[in-house]
Amino acid sequence: MAVYELLVMTPELRDILRPDVSADEVRERARAGGMVALTENALKLAREHRISLSEVYRVRLE
Repeated sequence: MAVYELLVMTPELRDILRPDVSADEVRERARAGGMVALTENALKLAREHRISLSEVYRVRLE
């Protein structure tokens, strides 16, 4: 079982990737566009009993 975070480069994200735009803003826009954060994905898999909570913690710490 793999736990991952995937950021799909959309035209909107490409337009805001500039030095004057914060990482928080990029993350916010990516999540608004459907990106699921690594921790959220791991917790979802744990709730579905597909991975253990210890795996969630391990993935989060890496």
